[in-house]
Parts: sequence; structure tokens; C-alpha cells
Amino acid sequence: MAKKEEKQEVSKEMLLKRLRRIGGQVHGVEKMIVDGRDCESLITQLAAIRSAIESVEALMLNNLTNCSTKNHDFQELPVIYV
Repeated sequence: MAKKEEKQEVSKEMLLKRLRRIGGQVHGVEKMIVDGRDCESLITQLAAIRSAIESVEALMLNNLTNCSTKNHDFQELPVIYV
């Protein structure tokens, strides 16, 4: 039986929190490179970053109809349910 998807509330704050976390991951990879960490660890972290970006992208694409063409800066992005 297929898993029933629950609606998830998506807000400007939620998107910003996810993007900040991604920024932290990128900063961590920079530090790993400076510290000379092994390539396998770097690739693992880069895959995690890619996955996180894809997650944010999916949230935005699923809610594209709720993003007004007049509201590109998300100043008044409504709470969205996916």
C-alpha cells in the first residue's frame, strides 16, 4: 500500500532555515578542504548538500502556483501546504 503523504507547512522562515543549514554545510566542506580531508568524506558531504538543495527546490516547485509573479522576493509568502 502506498504511503499517504501528509501536508507539510512551508513558510518563508522554513525555507530560510533550510538554506542557512545548507550554507553551514558548504562552509564545513570548505574547512574540510583546507584541513586536507579525504576525498570520500568530501564527496559524502557534497552529496548531502545536493540532496538538501534538491529538497528546497522540490518544496518550491510543489508550491509554484502559490508564488505570485508579483511576489518574487517572498516578502509576503503565505504559509503553503504540500
